[in-house]
Amino acid sequence: MVSFLQVLPRSLATFLFALAALLRFYGNTESIPLPFFPLTYLQWSFATFVAAALALVANLGLEWYTLHRGRNRETEARNRELAARERKIRQDRAAESDRELAARERELANQERNRANQDREFASQERNRANRERELASQERNRADQERERANRERLCAARRATLQGQCFAALFRFQLDPTNINRERLQDLIALLDEYSDIV
Repeated sequence: MVSFLQVLPRSLATFLFALAALLRFYGNTESIPLPFFPLTYLQWSFATFVAAALALVANLGLEWYTLHRGRNRETEARNRELAARERKIRQDRAAESDRELAARERELANQERNRANQDREFASQERNRANRERELASQERNRADQERERANRERLCAARRATLQGQCFAALFRFQLDPTNINRERLQDLIALLDEYSDIV
């Protein structure tokens, strides 16, 4: 609705200026077009010119209002951004102080842990646990190696099977396009090869 009101005065002014020019240059200045309004064509032209000027003034007011409102919005957005930055700075300072306090607490906790680590019994338990973890890791590596070998074998089998099937399809298409003896023999050879290696792949 606001955009329509912004376009309306400009369009109305253009129409009224065109009408004023039409009445001024193509009308008889002495004749009266409407009998119940005792105005000549020249007077109607002047009236439409005044109306067009008022429409231009209204358009100027609307454009000024739009520009002023846009500037106010930009100012408010800048103020909100500055307030948000200040809040972020305050939050960062509070977070920094919290981090420093947490670092001091971590330092005290590390000193306590270092004191506790001096116990020989605890160190022995840690070594035993490390040995068990190494054994478990070795078993996991062996299992992973076996899985990789199985995957490699399956990949090779799948590649061999796909190659043979692709050759069979190609020979079948050649035979369907050109059913000659050469293509028939090539297809029979590939089918025999696929039958021979089907138990392998």
